[in-house]
Amino acid sequence: MKTHVLRTSILAFVLAAAGHAQSSLSLHADIPFNFVAGSITLNAGEYTVDQGKAGLINMKTENGKGSAFLFTATVGCTGNQTASKLVFHRYGNTYLLSQIWTEGNECGRQVPVTSRERELAARHRAPDETIVLALR
Repeated sequence: MKTHVLRTSILAFVLAAAGHAQSSLSLHADIPFNFVAGSITLNAGEYTVDQGKAGLINMKTENGKGSAFLFTATVGCTGNQTASKLVFHRYGNTYLLSQIWTEGNECGRQVPVTSRERELAARHRAPDETIVLALR
């Protein structure tokens, strides 16, 4: 019973945060490969990336057939970015969303490293970095 109440409370919090975090910025990207965003595997396709307050990211397909909510942390802060982009770590044939950078912003957003990425990193050398440009 306690577990059910805890799960319900967490879900309510996430949904409330998602509803409250009105998008302050939206990016559009055509991602040509399947990839992992947090713990969700998403198919190649056109995506909208809505960046809300407090680091909440909503990544959803243009056709509405896939989405992921991600909590991110600030990264970089090295000066205004000249282009919007999504950065992926590639281990073999597996792509994992790592960072989101927005043109005109000084800081990027970092997706936390998951247990899946740690497992892949243990089996491979350093990941290859793949960049997909995005439009505002």
